[in-house]
Parts: sequence; structure tokens; C-alpha cells
Amino acid sequence: MAADNHEMMRQISAGIEEIPPMPQVVMKAQQLLADPDSSAKELAALLEKDPSIAAKVLKMANSAFYGLRGNVNSIQHAAMVLGYRNLGEIISVAGVQQSLEKKLPGYGLDSEDLWRHSLSVAMGSKIIASRKNPELEMVAHTAGLIHDVGKLILDPFVLDEKETFEAFIVSEQQTFLAAEQEILGFDHAEIAAEVCKKWSIPMVISSAIQYHHSPSSSSEVELAFILHLADYISLVTGAGYESDDYLYELEEGTLDYLQLDDSDVSDLSLELMESVANLLDSSN
Repeated sequence: MAADNHEMMRQISAGIEEIPPMPQVVMKAQQLLADPDSSAKELAALLEKDPSIAAKVLKMANSAFYGLRGNVNSIQHAAMVLGYRNLGEIISVAGVQQSLEKKLPGYGLDSEDLWRHSLSVAMGSKIIASRKNPELEMVAHTAGLIHDVGKLILDPFVLDEKETFEAFIVSEQQTFLAAEQEILGFDHAEIAAEVCKKWSIPMVISSAIQYHHSPSSSSEVELAFILHLADYISLVTGAGYESDDYLYELEEGTLDYLQLDDSDVSDLSLELMESVANLLDSSN
């Protein structure tokens, strides 16, 4: 057990304050996308203030995933041919990729592991939302992208307690999540919800992220159930974390709440694997 939980919480709070903010261009772009009176011209003008994100947006817009294959030559053109919803998705991916491509030695993750899993959960959440509640597609995609951002904050503390974590996981046959709760007294989902507050992320997203491992505790936040299922499917289809994938379980009642069955999960899994393979190719 970590010796000084109070001191650890102080350090974690400081770490949350120090985490880089969500790129302003991404936040402003999301505001424009939510404004029915905004235009492609306004969006293009905004993105062109951040050449690195604009370049990533154009690269992804021209990928096989979106079916355009080199035919888009400007942000304005991308907005017209893709539509605002797809463009918003690309902007979110481009904006958070650099933040999530981090090596996390505490969790035993290489730089691409967190990013690959986050991208998979984002796509899975979007696919599930499109079936269950299309109005949630954009927020579901955003929630999936940042659902594990708490691991960026907790990694140094997990690394400090690495032997304790490993012993607990092996002896108790438990997941990393259970080890966080037992050894640290809180888990990465709780910390991610605090990061969301710093980033001024809407409450519907932060609540879903906080409860994405236990959606039944969320007071029936539909997005929490969607995120939980997407996380589970991503893990079982290979876009997860090898350390405890085989121990991860879908919370009882999740499929009933979403009115899905095992056949639906199989269909979703196949669709997700294909989508992630194409999108990973376009984001590299």
C-alpha cells in the first residue's frame, strides 16, 4: 500500500494542473462544429492557425478510411465533402494524438499502445452510438479518445509501486484497475474525469469516462454503457493492453441496457477491427 496517500493526491493534483491543455484550436473547432450558423470558411480559417493540425486533418481526410484518396486539397474542401461531423472527428483525432503517444513504463505500455487503444475505443463508441443513439456519435467518439488519459497522470506512481502492482495482479489474479483501487486508493478513470474538468470537457463525457468500467454506477448515463462496451470489444479484438486483457469482463447487464446480444457484439467486433486498421494507417 502506498505510504502517504495524502501526499500522493497532492502530487497527482499537481500533475493534472501541469498536463498540457487540449489544443485551443480543437476546442474552438468543436464549438464551431456545434454552431449551426458556422461555415466551412470559418473552420478553415481557424485550422490554418495551427499548421500541424491542419496538415494531419488533410492527411486523414485523404485516406482510404474516408474514401477520398488524395482528392482533398484544402480544409474548406474537406468540410464540404466530408461534412461537419466527420471533419469534427478528424480534428479531435489530430488534436489529441500527440498527447496520447506516450510511453508508460508503469503500465508496461509502448508509445503506440495507449494511442491505438484510445483510437479503437473512440471508433467503437461511435459505431455503437450510431446504432443506439446517433445524437451521441460525436461525444461518444471524443469520450473514447480520452477515456484512459488518467493513465498519463498515474503512470509515475504506478512505476514507483511496480513490484507491489505485479505481486497483487499475479497473486490475486486481478486487473490493473483493481490494483489501482487497492494500492493507490483510486483508479485512472477517476483521474481522467478530473482531467476532463481541466480541459472544460462537457459533463456528459466526463461522467461517462469516470464510470466506463462500472456503468451501472453512473445513474444510467447511456454514454458510460456505450464506452464500457467499446472498451471491452477493443480489448477482446486485440486493441488493448496485454497485461490484463484476458481478465477484463463486461459488466453484467450492459448488453441488456443497450438492448444488444452476443450476435451484435460479434458484428460490432468485425466492423471495429476493419475500421481501426484503416484509421490507424491514415493517422500514422
